[in-house]
Amino acid sequence: MFSVAKKSMKAKQHKHGHTKQVEKRLKMYNSKQKRDSKGKIVSGALVKDLDKLDGRIAPNRMWFENTRVIGQKDLATFREEMEAKEADPYSMVVRHKKLPTALLADRFEGNRVKILEVESFDKTFGKSSTRKRPKLANFDMDKMVEDAKGRTEGFEHTTAEEEARDEGRHWSLKAGQSRRILAEFYKVIDSSDVVVQVLDARDPMGTRSKMMEKYMKQPENAHRKMIFVINKSDLVSPGQLKGWVNVLRRDHPTVAFHTSLSAQHRKTKNRRPAQDRGFGVEALQQLLEQMPKNFKDRKTISVSFVGYPNTGKSSIINTLKQKTVCSVAPIAGETKVWQYVSLTQKIFLIDSPGIVSPDPDLSDADIVLRGVVRSENIDDPAQYVGAILERAGFDKLVEVYDIKEPMVKRTPKAFMKAFGRRRGRLIEGGKVNIGEVAKIMIDDYVRGVIPWSVLPPGYLERKAQKAAKKAAKEE
Repeated sequence: MFSVAKKSMKAKQHKHGHTKQVEKRLKMYNSKQKRDSKGKIVSGALVKDLDKLDGRIAPNRMWFENTRVIGQKDLATFREEMEAKEADPYSMVVRHKKLPTALLADRFEGNRVKILEVESFDKTFGKSSTRKRPKLANFDMDKMVEDAKGRTEGFEHTTAEEEARDEGRHWSLKAGQSRRILAEFYKVIDSSDVVVQVLDARDPMGTRSKMMEKYMKQPENAHRKMIFVINKSDLVSPGQLKGWVNVLRRDHPTVAFHTSLSAQHRKTKNRRPAQDRGFGVEALQQLLEQMPKNFKDRKTISVSFVGYPNTGKSSIINTLKQKTVCSVAPIAGETKVWQYVSLTQKIFLIDSPGIVSPDPDLSDADIVLRGVVRSENIDDPAQYVGAILERAGFDKLVEVYDIKEPMVKRTPKAFMKAFGRRRGRLIEGGKVNIGEVAKIMIDDYVRGVIPWSVLPPGYLERKAQKAAKKAAKEE
C-alpha cells in the first residue's frame, strides 16, 4: 500500500516537483496580461474583480481604537501643568524620551508677536490715537557712521580696562579659572546625570556658582538634576543652617552635611553607627538611592560633585564610602583631575577639581578668604588681615587667640604685632614676622578656627521675634 501511494504522488507531480495546481498558478503570475478592446484584463495574470473596488469604503470608528484625540483647551492645560512640573525642583519627568515633547511644546509661542498687548488698536489708529513718531538721532548716513565708531571705541576702552585689571592680578588669584579646569568641569557635567553642588555653610551664596546653574538650564541639560549640599554645617549655628536650607531649597533639593574624619580613615569593613559617620549622611544616601528610579532607561547613573575649591567635595565622597578613596587636604587644589568612584552597583560618584565662576564683582579679598588660594602662594598676605578683622570682629579675634597685651590702636598692623609676639613669630632684632602671622590668620579663617559666617536673610528679625515671644511668656 505504501509503494502504491508513493507512485500515485509521483504521477501527480511534474519534473520540477510541483503539482498541477501550483504550476498553473505560477504560470498565471509569470504570464503577460491580455486585454480586450476596452482595456479590461481578460487573462494571462491574476485577475481581480476591479469593479467591486470602485465604491467608497465606509469609515469606521474602530480604526482609531489605539489613538487618543485631545482638544486645544485640554492641550493648553496640559502644557501649563507640564511647565509647572518642570519648574518644580522636587519633581522629575520619568521616561521623558517616550513623551511627545515636540507636540506638547508650542513652537509658535516664542515667535508670536503680541502687538495688541503692547498697544491697543484704538491707541495706535483712529481719532483717539496717542502714538508718537519715533525719534531718530541721525538722519544722515555719515553721522550714523561717526556715532557707531564712537561707541566702538568706548567699548574697546572698557574691555581694555578689564583686561588690564585681570593682568594686574597675581597669578595665584586666578586659581580655579584656567582653561584646563573649565575643560574638566564641562567633561564632568556632560558625563553626569545628577549634579551635586557643594556649598560652604559659612557663605553659601558666595560659594554658589551662577555660571554652573546657567549652564544646567540649557535645553541639552534639561534631563540632569541638581542638588545642593551645605557642607561644614558644624561651623555655624543650627538656626543659621536652618535659614540657609529654607532659602536654597526653593531652587533645588538641599541637604545639610558634615563630614566625619573617622568614617574617611576607616580601613575595616565593619559598618559604623550613623552617629559616627557624620551629619546628613543618611539623608544624602536616601536621596541618591532614589535617583535611579527616575532614570529607568539606564542601568547606572553618575553623580558628580562640583563647587568651589576647598568646600569638601572629596571629603563627602569619602564619608559616603566610609573609607578614603579620594585624596583630601585642608588646602585648595588637592584634586587635580576628575575620578570615578562606585557607591553601589547602580550609582557612580565623580570627584572633580574646584572651579571659580568668573565674576567682575569678585574682589581679591573674596578669592583669598574663600579658600581658593593656598596661603604660601599669596603675594603680600598682610593686606587681607583687615578684611578678616572686619568680617570676624576685632574683639572676637582677641578672644580666640587669647591676646592679653593691651593695644592702643585697633588696627590690623597693631593686632598682627601683638599676635606675633604671643605666638613667638619673631625675626632678627625682635621684630614680628608680619608675613608669617598673616598666613597663619588666613589659614585659621579658612579652616574654621576663626568663627565667622554670613547670616541668612531675615535671620536677625526672626531671632528678635523669638526673643520677644519668650520674654512675653516669662512675664
